[in-house]
Amino acid sequence: MKRIIHVLGSKKFNYLELSEQIDLKTGGLNVSSHLDDSSFKIEDYEEGVILSSYCLDRNIDAMFDLWEDVLLHF
Repeated sequence: MKRIIHVLGSKKFNYLELSEQIDLKTGGLNVSSHLDDSSFKIEDYEEGVILSSYCLDRNIDAMFDLWEDVLLHF
């Protein structure tokens, strides 16, 4: 699931351009699933998605722009 973002496009970038921008501006945009015991009921569980990335300070705005593009404008 982690590498799927690199093969997706968006309204702003095709998949090749998006992959290039991710590589140029970040250390990657990572997505993974999360499953944990429920805090409220012993027999239940909670599921979620973890989004993670990192970049140089000068690329913070670009990194969040890429996340916005991937999450809202695919």
